[in-house]
Amino acid sequence: MNANTNPIRAIVDMKEAERLQVAKGSHLPVHICCVLDDYSDFNDPVLHEIRDHCAKNSVLFTTRLYDSYKYNCDRDYIERLPALHVFTRRLYMETYYPNTRPIQHVDDAIKAYATQLETRRLKKQYWRKQFTSLIQWFRSLLKKKTRMEVYAEEHPVKPMRDWSSRMVMTPD
Repeated sequence: MNANTNPIRAIVDMKEAERLQVAKGSHLPVHICCVLDDYSDFNDPVLHEIRDHCAKNSVLFTTRLYDSYKYNCDRDYIERLPALHVFTRRLYMETYYPNTRPIQHVDDAIKAYATQLETRRLKKQYWRKQFTSLIQWFRSLLKKKTRMEVYAEEHPVKPMRDWSSRMVMTPD
């Protein structure tokens, strides 16, 4: 039976399209992709449990058929099917299987993303502080008086006498 004419696959694709639309509003860029073959059980209770856990935690969950020509992560990382790929911001992170603590893997991906966000926030905070201190240093340089200005303040100039007014002009 061709994948395009498989009625079970068509129903799964419609449900996944609906879930994809809902999950696009998700605040997490973590994506779990379940890779199956034509002979896999689409109604596996473990997959439903993973799907429900992802929906509860605002994680995008999709299913697709195995295609080693189109997806290099299928070719390079999958040892058996069904397999679950974890992507963060469209970058491949890891592959795991439904019999290896799948809920914990989803939670680990969420925690890893949260850690990345916290690290990024701390780096921004550090560089913002460094940049602010650099600007303050430049401002202090601009406000700093030169040696000549400091000397002029310490040694005021006494007014000079106007000798020209004391000159006596003789009549011719």
